[in-house]
Amino acid sequence: MAENKSTNRPRQAINRKISVAIITVSDLAFEGLYKDESGPIVANVFTEDVYDVVSKTIVADEINGIMNELLRCADEARVDVIMTVGGSGCSSRDVTPDATAKVIEKEVPGISELIRMMNWERYPKMIYSRGISGIRKESLIINVPGNPEGARIATETVVGSIPHCIKTLQTQKPRKKRHGAGASSNRNPMAASSKTQKFRNTT
Repeated sequence: MAENKSTNRPRQAINRKISVAIITVSDLAFEGLYKDESGPIVANVFTEDVYDVVSKTIVADEINGIMNELLRCADEARVDVIMTVGGSGCSSRDVTPDATAKVIEKEVPGISELIRMMNWERYPKMIYSRGISGIRKESLIINVPGNPEGARIATETVVGSIPHCIKTLQTQKPRKKRHGAGASSNRNPMAASSKTQKFRNTT
């Protein structure tokens, strides 16, 4: 179940709207037994002057299905921000954070920590969210709860900080290698070899 716009475009650091994909994770919504309310609520938080919601999909509470949709959005569609809605709680079917952890290349823990810390008083169930946030290539992935109110509150908490993260991802450049004897003369080859061997022994 998907609603997508074409997003196969280069992601240079240009003045354009930030693309957003909404992935609702729900067995009932995927099977058509429940109308997805949370996905549209999250989409509405992203104001049209800054963001462009290019994809809204629904997947079942299955790790492989969630992973495949995350990979499609990040690697194929190259969406800037990927919001997963639902599947982040404590039940046996809540596997969105587990799927996300398998996909991201680095975690950004402060985002999800802020969501829980700032909202547990007005939405106590937020403390049960296992949601994580992280980076895959140049895409930012954020898990928010599936409850409509929890999803809205969580998204509103971080939406204002997202542009800075996306700008950083798009403008960062790889460090140039330093050449010449001066760059490596202070390094101890034996020490480096020892460290490498020690690392291998622990795996």
